[in-house]
Amino acid sequence: MVDPEEPFAPFNTELHGISSDTVAGAGNFPTVYMALYDILNTHSLIQHSTFDEKP
Repeated sequence: MVDPEEPFAPFNTELHGISSDTVAGAGNFPTVYMALYDILNTHSLIQHSTFDEKP
């Protein structure tokens, strides 16, 4: 989990079930990114679904 350090929009929480309580104590993006940096730079990351598209 990543703490966005911003309020959660109700639509987003309803969509994926993640709330501010869910990410309480999680790292922020810079912290998490540094932990994943090597993995993200040595593997391809592909997203191919329409999971979070609005109509």
